[in-house]
Amino acid sequence: MRIMDEVRRTRRYRARGLSLIEALISLAIIATLLTAVGMAYNAAADAISINDQFFRASQAARVSVNYIMAEVRKCQSGVVGDTTLELTTTTGVKHTFTLTDGKIKLTVDGLVPVTYNMASNVDALHFDTDGETISMTVTIAIGNNQVILNGSAIPRRAVEYQ
Repeated sequence: MRIMDEVRRTRRYRARGLSLIEALISLAIIATLLTAVGMAYNAAADAISINDQFFRASQAARVSVNYIMAEVRKCQSGVVGDTTLELTTTTGVKHTFTLTDGKIKLTVDGLVPVTYNMASNVDALHFDTDGETISMTVTIAIGNNQVILNGSAIPRRAVEYQ
């Protein structure tokens, strides 16, 4: 009878816990799942960051295109280059828009010329004219995302009202 009691106690003891092998297998499965969750979180965070950068860059480019086209409408004269646009305002101040180091820059001439960054992550900038209309094309690229923005305007000095 004592032997049977001993066997029952041993069986109860074994049934109550996990063996070392079972615990190690459980830990390996949990580690694999946590690694997969961590990688998914990291990929989602990277995607959110790239989308945010792309949104900010494309929005800055839209604002820049609108500003430049508004300046074209108000200008007295202009010189159009491939990636450069020089406008003379109604007050005689020269504004120069250029593509430098992936940024659209505005340089305002004066006693001391001042340069402003208007938009960044610019892949390409192109100005064109047919003698009357000035148009521009801006390409923004971040990662695999790309957007092309266009704008055109006619200086009002060239418009005849009846």
